[in-house]
Amino acid sequence: MKAIHMGRERRQRLVSMVRYVAGLGLALGLLSPYAASAQSYPSKPIKMISPYTAGGLSDTVARGFAEKLSEVLGVAVVVENRPGAGTTVATKSVMASAPDGYTIYCGTTSLVINPALQDNAGYDWKTAVAPVALMMTTPFVLHTNLNLPVKNARELTDLIKANPGKYSYGSSGNGAVNHMAGELWKSKAGLQMTHVPYKGGMPAATDMIGGNIHMMFSAVLEAKPMIDAGKTKAIAVSSAKRIDVMPQLPTLAESLGMPSLVAEFWMGLYVPPATPQPVIDKLAASIQKIAADPAFRERFAKQGVTVRSSTTQELKDFMEQEARQWTDIIRANNIKS
Repeated sequence: MKAIHMGRERRQRLVSMVRYVAGLGLALGLLSPYAASAQSYPSKPIKMISPYTAGGLSDTVARGFAEKLSEVLGVAVVVENRPGAGTTVATKSVMASAPDGYTIYCGTTSLVINPALQDNAGYDWKTAVAPVALMMTTPFVLHTNLNLPVKNARELTDLIKANPGKYSYGSSGNGAVNHMAGELWKSKAGLQMTHVPYKGGMPAATDMIGGNIHMMFSAVLEAKPMIDAGKTKAIAVSSAKRIDVMPQLPTLAESLGMPSLVAEFWMGLYVPPATPQPVIDKLAASIQKIAADPAFRERFAKQGVTVRSSTTQELKDFMEQEARQWTDIIRANNIKS
C-alpha cells in the first residue's frame, strides 16, 4: 500500500510539472512575437503619430525628429497627422496600437491636461501610453495691444490688479496651453481678468491688434513677427530662462519675482503600453543622440524651440510635475473644454 501511495504522489507531481511547463510555454508563446521583434528592432518602417494638423510648429518639430530617427535607426519613420478633440483622438489611436515599437507618438502637454479638462477624455495619462524621452520645450510670449499704457510685466500686473475685471486676454482655445499660461499668471499674481477663447492663435492675435482684447500668450514663432513689425508690444516670456531668439525679453518669473511662474509647451516621444523595454531603450537612446546634435538644436532654436532629451524616468517625473500644476489650475478655476 505504501508503494502504491508513493507511486500516486510521483504521478501527481509529474502531472503538476507538465501543466506548469505547458502554461509557461503558452505564456512565452504569447509574448514571443514582441520579444522577438525587440531583438531585431527595427526591421520595417515606423509610423510616427502627430496629434496636430500639418504645418504647425509641433508638427514641424515632429517631422524634424522623424527625419533624424530615420537616419539613426536605418528605417523610414513616416509622420501621420491625427488631429482632433485636443489631441485625444491621436492618444486613443496609439493606446490601441500594437506594442511593438512600430507606432510611436509625439505626445504633448495636452496629454496630461485633457483628463482634467475633459469629462470624456477616456484615458488616464499614467497608463495610456509609455513614456520614452522628452523631445522639446517652447515658451510663450506675453504681448499686448499697443495702446495699453505699460512697458513691462510689473506695470501690466499692477494695472490689472488696480482694475479688476476690466482687462481681457485671448487664447487659441479653452484649455489650450496658452490659456493655461494665463490662468497660472492670474493664480500666482492674484489677478481678475476675462479669458476670451478663439479657434486658433492667429484669430486671437488679430483681435488683440484691433483692440478687441488686450493681451495674450502666443507661441514665439507667432509673436515675434508681430512684435518686430511694431504691431504688438512684448512684455515677457513664460520660460524659466530667457530665450536666445529674444534675449532682451525678460521672463515673467524674473519680472515678478515668482520662480514657479513658468508655462511651456512640451513634446515627448511615447509608445503603446506594454511595448518591450529594449525597444523603449533603443528609441530613448536615439532621441538622446539626435538632441545632442548642435546643428539640429540650432535649427529649432531660431524658432524659439529648445530641443531636449531625457531618460524615460525623467520624462515620467516631469509629467507628474506638469499634471499636478495644470490639474490644480483647472480644478481651482472649474475650467472645462
